[in-house]
Amino acid sequence: MKTYISLAGAIYETFKDVIGTKEEIQLHEDVYVKRKLRDVIGAKEFRRFDEMDEKYWNDAWREFDVMTFERR
Repeated sequence: MKTYISLAGAIYETFKDVIGTKEEIQLHEDVYVKRKLRDVIGAKEFRRFDEMDEKYWNDAWREFDVMTFERR
């Protein structure tokens, strides 16, 4: 399994219920995203993801968009 899929899964589980709400706009704010992810997946796992190259993050967010496309 590719690493970005694990990151995409964490992003999906954390933010799937935000899609279609007023809170969705905050997904563009790094501080909000990082705080919520750290709260949900834990600091240790978050640090592992946070150290990843930006390419993995971009791929994970693209996968999140695909996973939530129908909810929009």
